[in-house]
Amino acid sequence: MTGRAPRAGFVLASVLGVLVLFAGLVGAITLLVRSGVDDARLAVDDLEADALVRAGLELAGYQLFVLKTPAAGLAGQQIRLDAGTVTLSVLAESARIDLNGSDPKLIAAAWLAAGRKTLRPEQFAARVADWRDADGDVGEGGGAEAADYDAAGVGWRPRNDGFRSVDELRWVLGVGADDVRALRPYFTVANPAGTIDLYDAPEAVLRALPGLSSSAVGRLVKLRQKRSDETSEALKKLVGEAAQALATTDPPVAYRIGLKVASGRGVARDVEVVITADSTGTAPYRVIEWRG
Repeated sequence: MTGRAPRAGFVLASVLGVLVLFAGLVGAITLLVRSGVDDARLAVDDLEADALVRAGLELAGYQLFVLKTPAAGLAGQQIRLDAGTVTLSVLAESARIDLNGSDPKLIAAAWLAAGRKTLRPEQFAARVADWRDADGDVGEGGGAEAADYDAAGVGWRPRNDGFRSVDELRWVLGVGADDVRALRPYFTVANPAGTIDLYDAPEAVLRALPGLSSSAVGRLVKLRQKRSDETSEALKKLVGEAAQALATTDPPVAYRIGLKVASGRGVARDVEVVITADSTGTAPYRVIEWRG
């Protein structure tokens, strides 16, 4: 018996070591399982929020392009689904000034209406025009082309092509991050006609129309409550000849939709999507911009 004691002790120690190792493995596996469950829950939460966003977008697109519901009729609409709620905000893109298609007068007026000071309004408009046009000629009023960017040492040059997003304004010489934030409510790249929709444009954008006084803006907002041929004629007369060429009363073809999602699991999502009519006829609309 005494000769076997060391052997027995070794076996006991080995068994205990295995048990300790096994306990450690069980603990590690438990942590992995818990982590996996948590990850799975997060994945389900994300999928649920994504589904709410998609459902809200589909319903908004159907109302706008199939039922022809005016944008104002959807603003603030709350869609209640089993998985949560989606609150909509809708604005026609023709209610904003297009960086690629709008007249420099409108672009300069938007800079002034936004209260920006780093450039003169006509200087800002000239630099936007120089960025988007194909030539290398410096625009009148203080434009900027490749040589000016080189002299400023910024490390880039104008694209000499159209803006791809409003955020691209940050590359225009003399325009800062604060300027871009202040200008976002005024501009778009999804209104190629370049004219402002008198029915849907917010008051801040309407003030960018040349020759339109604050009192005229107030009268216009009251007058445009119902879209009709008679109202359209009255709106055109109200803005005057100077602004008529820069404005429109035609139905919109693109919309900016804000979707605020609150899922039943407590997940919040804030998404902004620009949609336009689908020219192929395979769907009511197509997405051209997605933020969030």
